[in-house]
Amino acid sequence: MAEKDDATIMDFFKQAPAMFAADPVIGPQVEQFWQAQQKILREAESFSEHWFDRRQAAIETAIDVVREMSANGGSNPAASLETMTQWQRHSMERVAEDFREWVDLRTRCAGHVATAEVAAEKDGLEKTAKRVTSAAKTKHATPV
Repeated sequence: MAEKDDATIMDFFKQAPAMFAADPVIGPQVEQFWQAQQKILREAESFSEHWFDRRQAAIETAIDVVREMSANGGSNPAASLETMTQWQRHSMERVAEDFREWVDLRTRCAGHVATAEVAAEKDGLEKTAKRVTSAAKTKHATPV
């Protein structure tokens, strides 16, 4: 079964150059697609790093809250309540930042895709125009 799969893959790679050469619009579209994917991956990586940093901060501050509340042994419920309230406030700020960065991530990624589409169309049209111009010049340059 693996040999059949290998043959299919090899057939694809043998045919791929002819496909791109036959249609000058396809090459730029494929290239722009992969460039957009690369940008989206970088965006997702950055978002993930920030998200993990905020989760780490939440854990570290939660540990501090537990230690502080345990240290007073319940002798000062008002201080414990204030400590917990502060942690919750900062946690809500982190969640709001998660949401803001998520919206920004989606907006930037959509922008990368849209920009890639426009660039691919432009490149394809330019290559097609060059091909048509070249073909017209060749046709007119033929001696009679």
